[in-house]
Amino acid sequence: MAADEEDNGRVARMRRIWVRSTIIATAGAFLGGVAVIGAQYFLLAISTGYPPFVQSIRCQALGDPHALPEAEAPAIAMFGAGAMASGLPEDGGPLLLPSVVAGATISCTVEAPGADYAAWTMGGPRPDYRAGPLDSDASCQGRETFTSQGAQGLRVSACQNYVLAVPGLHLLSVKVMSRGAPAVDRGQIAVLVRAPPPPPPAAQRIQATVVTMPHTAALERRQTISQTLSERGLLPTDRSYARVVYRLAPGERFLDARFEPRNAAHASAVRVGLDADGMTVRARFALRSGPIIDRYNGWLNGDAVVRVEVSQPGDAIELPEAVLPVPGSVLLRLPVGVAVTQVRLRRPDTGAQAEAPLGGTMLLGHARIEVRMSEDGLQLVASR
Repeated sequence: MAADEEDNGRVARMRRIWVRSTIIATAGAFLGGVAVIGAQYFLLAISTGYPPFVQSIRCQALGDPHALPEAEAPAIAMFGAGAMASGLPEDGGPLLLPSVVAGATISCTVEAPGADYAAWTMGGPRPDYRAGPLDSDASCQGRETFTSQGAQGLRVSACQNYVLAVPGLHLLSVKVMSRGAPAVDRGQIAVLVRAPPPPPPAAQRIQATVVTMPHTAALERRQTISQTLSERGLLPTDRSYARVVYRLAPGERFLDARFEPRNAAHASAVRVGLDADGMTVRARFALRSGPIIDRYNGWLNGDAVVRVEVSQPGDAIELPEAVLPVPGSVLLRLPVGVAVTQVRLRRPDTGAQAEAPLGGTMLLGHARIEVRMSEDGLQLVASR
């Protein structure tokens, strides 16, 4: 009997121990689960209060033959709450900006893990704004690719292409955020767009003709005089003559005159001079013939020479063909003693012509050509 009571007491104690252990284990497991859930909720609440960080923005030029070589290109500086700034001078000096030529296309990629939304803004002479839900797996988007999407499926890629057509300073800004986060993070890159270099000189063949300065020349006008006197009388016969040998033409000025005899007998001196009207030149002389008993004749044969001054236009002198670079210059040799007043240029390939005075400017095709005189000859300076 005593043995049975002892066994029953042992079983009761074991049962109480098992129940108490079960209650303690259950309570511990419950409290542990509550603690884990609370910790997770606490961490989630904290993490939702911060946006994703913009870790980096990388840009590279596409198809820019004038871009700086990679070894010479300055480092890109990026600013953002979660971004590291690179390329900043430690001594506080000026910041070197990446540079491309106008018309180049740049491709920029943002790294912002955890971001659900992104807004790309390219500031500058032609602003460009693209924003929407972020799709990190999408390929690079250009302006046309982005705008061609429908509103119902709009997505913005983590890689965007921009065509920088206008010279100036362009600022690329990328904002990222996640769902439920009231704050955003931003990264920025400044890109300097240079004007394209001038095109290489274009050579064109030209034919130059120079017009010399108008000048005056002394010219001789000749008129033959032939006169015979054979009249007979009781006494010698004298007769005077006044012959018109020349009339001045418009633009001529009388200088002097003389008589060059070839044959003469019983003739007086020949005087050649200008009449009072200022236009007529006459030769005056006299002849004598003998009486009936003597029967000699008088005669005169020779040339009246009148010297006049004539104004003559400049001569046109054609120079050898030459090659004129645009922009650039060419030197044309001139004949000795030539005084140039006008220059005519012609392109043998197109037939185009232009003319300008010495020291002036002419347009020939797409080139502006200035005419200069130097010690070595005629210089043509061409510009666009």
